[in-house]
Amino acid sequence: MRLIAIVIAGMGMALVGAGCEAPPKGQVPSDVRILNTDSRPTVKPREVEPTRVPARDDIIEIIQYWPRDPWGLRDGRVRAFRVATYFVSGKTEKGAFVDGVIRAHLYRLYADDKGDPQRELAHEWELPASEAMGFAVRKAAIGGYYYGFILSWPDDLNLGGDWVQIVFSYQRNDGREIESPPKLLRVPMDNATLPTNLPRRGG
Repeated sequence: MRLIAIVIAGMGMALVGAGCEAPPKGQVPSDVRILNTDSRPTVKPREVEPTRVPARDDIIEIIQYWPRDPWGLRDGRVRAFRVATYFVSGKTEKGAFVDGVIRAHLYRLYADDKGDPQRELAHEWELPASEAMGFAVRKAAIGGYYYGFILSWPDDLNLGGDWVQIVFSYQRNDGREIESPPKLLRVPMDNATLPTNLPRRGG
């Protein structure tokens, strides 16, 4: 298992911005602008047709690679994130497309009355295989097949400045649930909340 992590890590993050199919409706509004969509391909990878790749269910691990800036803007407000995600097959030890349900959980973190950290579910995405296929990356990688998820949350959910935790999970057909390591992030402040009376430089 260590081998796949080393191989994929060496690939860098020339991942999500290019090579994805159009996402399912309702996941990424057309006016969401993804920040820092850097892609640095050095060798042109082989293209694949995701719908012709046999899906697997023997997932034992979820490996994710987050870009330095995973956020997407809509009307000046952060409303989406992106991440490259490998669902690792126990048999092949490589990333695979899956035939079960993928879920992504977005938690908002806060401190309780005692100051202890707590979390509450802010939003959840549920992606059956047919919808997840819309995020399947068409470029074959050394580490296997993967998804370039770009997920947006509702407009009325304002997370600007909040600490959040993002966890992906996969429900196998045998009932076993596989979870990704939680990713701790701080959502950037929305442009609308920036102060308008900033002092002038040198004055």
